Amino acid sequence: MTVGIKEVARKANVSIATVSRVLNGSASVTQETKERVMAIVGELNYMPHAIGRALVTHKTNLLGVILPDVHSEFFSELIRGIDHAARERSYHIIVSSTHSNKKEIESMLGVMQGGHVDGLIVMSPHISADGVLKRLSPRSKLVFVNSYTNGGKFVSVAIDNFNGAYRMVDHLIGHGYEKIAIIKGEESNFDAQERFNGYLQALKKHRIRRISELEINGNFTEESGYDGMMKILKLKTKPTALFCANDSMALGALRAMHEKDIIVPGEIALAGFDDIPSAQYVLPSLTSVHVPIYELGTAAVESLLDEGKGDAPGGRKKILNTSVVKRESCGCPPGTRERVKGI
Repeated sequence: MTVGIKEVARKANVSIATVSRVLNGSASVTQETKERVMAIVGELNYMPHAIGRALVTHKTNLLGVILPDVHSEFFSELIRGIDHAARERSYHIIVSSTHSNKKEIESMLGVMQGGHVDGLIVMSPHISADGVLKRLSPRSKLVFVNSYTNGGKFVSVAIDNFNGAYRMVDHLIGHGYEKIAIIKGEESNFDAQERFNGYLQALKKHRIRRISELEINGNFTEESGYDGMMKILKLKTKPTALFCANDSMALGALRAMHEKDIIVPGEIALAGFDDIPSAQYVLPSLTSVHVPIYELGTAAVESLLDEGKGDAPGGRKKILNTSVVKRESCGCPPGTRERVKGI
């Protein structure tokens, strides 16, 4: 038989309202009463009804997480950071993938915000704050992660994409490489745009001529990195180095070069972006821009739950630094893993 709150109240010799106040953490109950009620709760193995409790407290202790995808080490690590930070504060998370589809994003925003979650963490390269404003109630709590926002009402957490890419290309040029190709992300993706701009700025700083045929389109997947590398290898003039806008594409490019017996870094040096866990275990180990992915997730939760407490005023934007992790694929000696901090 399922034990109800009435049985707990009767055995503890208190009112139902008192049991409710104890379970909801009210300060209006004495310590002695709290201990007695909680002892009975444990003895009877009473489980509060989540929906009823939410109606009383106006809290579900659930956070909604809307991501463009959940496939890849990047998203696994991001979710791990979000989940850990949420659990530290007695919250659970509901994760949804939109596959970067604008209609899916708008649909999930509507579903998640209608009282079902206490706050939203949204990562979408294609959505702006203006679009979100039309679909959320004024009381909605929301934090953007690595998303373009031009509104001033939302907190956002992002990484320093521009300087990460700039420092990486600057590092490659420091090795003596001048014909540096890039496999980009999608043009509509904010992260991809910032990383491409960092690439261009590094070339400009060193007065290296931009070669448009070395700028290959990708979509952040291993397949696009593989296909992009195959296109590069068909060029009459081969690059001396390749910078991929993320590690997944770099790994796809590395596979293509292995198939074509291209020596890395002897013939073409390689670098990526994100520093996913597997980057250090491939052969050669992948030089990459380190992104604090786990910390990005925890920072998103902290910013979301601290908003409204004076710790995170509306419109605040937090930028996490990136750094260059030097490994073998760029030509650094084996065992070289020092980091070069960004600006």
